[in-house]
Amino acid sequence: MSTTTGRRIVIISPSLLAQDAVGNATTELYQALESVPENNVTLLTRGTNRTDVPVTVITTMTDMMCNDTFLRADVLIYTYAIFSDLFDIMLIGNGRAAQVVRFHNVTPANLVAERDRPLIQRSMRQIQVFRSVNEVWADSQENVAELMQRGIRPERVRVMPLGVKTLAQGSFLSKRSGPVRFIYVGRIVPAKGVDELIEAAGLLHRDAKFDFSLDICGNLKHSSPEFIDRLKKRILQLNLSDKVVLRGSVSNAELASAYRDAHAFVTASHHEGFCVPVIEGLAAGCVPISYSNSNLRYIHGGLGRMADSATPTGLAEAMKSVGDAMTRYWSGDPVTLNLAGGTMSFEAFSAAAEIYVAEFDPDLRAKSVRDRVTALTTDIDPALTVQSSRI
Repeated sequence: MSTTTGRRIVIISPSLLAQDAVGNATTELYQALESVPENNVTLLTRGTNRTDVPVTVITTMTDMMCNDTFLRADVLIYTYAIFSDLFDIMLIGNGRAAQVVRFHNVTPANLVAERDRPLIQRSMRQIQVFRSVNEVWADSQENVAELMQRGIRPERVRVMPLGVKTLAQGSFLSKRSGPVRFIYVGRIVPAKGVDELIEAAGLLHRDAKFDFSLDICGNLKHSSPEFIDRLKKRILQLNLSDKVVLRGSVSNAELASAYRDAHAFVTASHHEGFCVPVIEGLAAGCVPISYSNSNLRYIHGGLGRMADSATPTGLAEAMKSVGDAMTRYWSGDPVTLNLAGGTMSFEAFSAAAEIYVAEFDPDLRAKSVRDRVTALTTDIDPALTVQSSRI
């Protein structure tokens, strides 16, 4: 369809939260599209605690169906990460607009508390409504695989990786030497394996010949007090009080400083649909260390160290391998890193990380989004094909 009076774009996000990966991605999606003068962009949500983007609050599906902006839209974009009754509107849309789902994936039911599993199951079932939309934008190759498993036709799916606004830029080569400083950034919940990360730190403390520290940073809003108490007690039991700091929520400035200071980003997460902190860590000169699962297999672009097993023992061994290489490098020994993409020197790692991170430049990714919306609002029928990607 051609637009002579500008493109009318509506983004539907049931919630829009600060210090939240989906909230950040939705805000950046709005900003990318709103930056085009001929675009008229509206963001519909049930609630937000953000002040950096204007929203229109809707409470029910009826509110949305009676909203004039929704009814007149040329493009409807839904940001999906969890079930919402609002998303059932995809079955009919507004009768005229191209419909797109920005799919951020759903945490598997076996990784959440039992009380939350019915919601996860409803979320997985709701993916079937994606059959009614024109396109699904998957953040990663892992998310494409999830969609294929759920029966979404491949010609409807495109890999559209997120842009990453890195908080700190740097090179491993310019960091001050040991002790080896590890950092975790993410939600502090069981699904992210933070308890396993602390167990791995205990094993590293027992077996490693080098000194180290571990900063655990993340929004505590989704954390149960019982889980946090359990983590604190385990840190004490493992005699890690002088090595592991449960920092919790930190400001962007504090997080940027922590990234610049750290030598390695480490996570024991069992599921990631994307994992922004891996890119943030690489941008700051950190070596990523993780289990080999979900999008953690791809997001580091071969520049990460994968644990041989998804256990604290496997993660501790990977941390020890990276830490040993770093201490040898600082002592002047010729040494290479053993990474998923092969062995490489620290100099080669630093050069490759800079090139790879540039692929996630927000301006580059925003252009991809704008180009795709342009294709959806022209008389030319867009080619709906799966885009191959190593990401």
